[in-house]
This record gives sequence, C-alpha cells and structure tokens, in this order.
Amino acid sequence: MPNFSFTRDIPFASHNPSADQPIMQTNTNSEDSIWAVDHFGFNDNDGGTHQKVSLKNTDLTTTPTLPPNILGAGFETLYSQPAGVAPLGPLGEIFYSRGGNPGIQLTGPGTPQGTTLGSSFLPGGYLINWGQVAAVTDTAVTFTQDYAAAPYVINLTILENSNSAVLAYVKTSSATGFTVACRNASNQDLGLNLMWWAIGK
Repeated sequence: MPNFSFTRDIPFASHNPSADQPIMQTNTNSEDSIWAVDHFGFNDNDGGTHQKVSLKNTDLTTTPTLPPNILGAGFETLYSQPAGVAPLGPLGEIFYSRGGNPGIQLTGPGTPQGTTLGSSFLPGGYLINWGQVAAVTDTAVTFTQDYAAAPYVINLTILENSNSAVLAYVKTSSATGFTVACRNASNQDLGLNLMWWAIGK
C-alpha cells in the first residue's frame, strides 16, 4: 500500500497561494488515490460505493486482544489481527467488537481445543461459546461473551476415560455462565475434564 502524502491547513490564510499550489495539488491527488483503494473513485458511475474492504492487522501478537483504536459504548468495530492459531499462525483473522467489548473471532479455525475459552457468531444472530473445564460439584464457568438470557442449549462431552458410570450435567445456567457437576454412580465428585459448548442469543 502506498503512502498518500497530505499536508493539513493548506491553503493557509497568510500564505501566498502560488506557494501553496504544489502542496494543494498533492493533497487533491492523494484524496483521489486513497478514495479509490476500497471504493469506486471519482468519475465512476458507481463512485462512492465499496468495491472491497481492506483490513490491516492491528496488533502483531499471538493472542487476540483488543486493539487500541476500538471505540467504546455505542460503536461496533470490525477489525483484523493475527489469531496465532495453527495452521494460520501470524495470518490475520477477522474480529468483531460490540460496544468496545473484547472482539469475537469470526474467521479461521478458532481457539485450539482444551487451551482456553472461546466464542463466535452463528448465522441468524446466534452466539456460540465453548471451552474446557475440570468439573466437580458446582464448578462455575463464565462465558467469553454474554447472552441476552440463558442459552438455549449447553452440551457437555467427557474427554477422558473413567472406570465407572459417569454423570456430567449442568446444574444452573444464566446469561453470563453456568455451573456443572461430574459424578459417578456413588455420587463421588470426579473432576474429569469436560469440553462444553453453548448456543443462544
């Protein structure tokens, strides 16, 4: 991407217009060139409409974090940054931030299983949260992104073998998280690793 030169406050009130003319020409040409990067440009029947949207990575870190230029409450922000997730590594992924909250990753393979919590959008305005937990009595799980109300479904999958019958279940759920238990036939807490996901709006 070229650097489009632009000088502010030109023409200046006390300047000779002939002295400012070359800078004014550079400014005008830069405006024409930068406008046409993602839009149809001037003298085009589709002028002003987007032909594409180019997003440059905002943060060269390996963990999706909130870029410093994301606006606060009342603003929605779409941005690109490396997710640090194999096999894509440093390549950029698309994130969406609601009202300055931490971004939800929209593209790519997402968060590796068993390492952290994660969330993403689904078609129709649905939200999916997922993660892993070692479940005993009343183990609390907090969603990465809150729902408007308790999710429609929370699914649990036991990730390790047990020598006895195992019952893993959700005890309570809310818009912000849920509690889970994992017990055997003797009602003993097992603390087995569970993979979970939740869907709601």
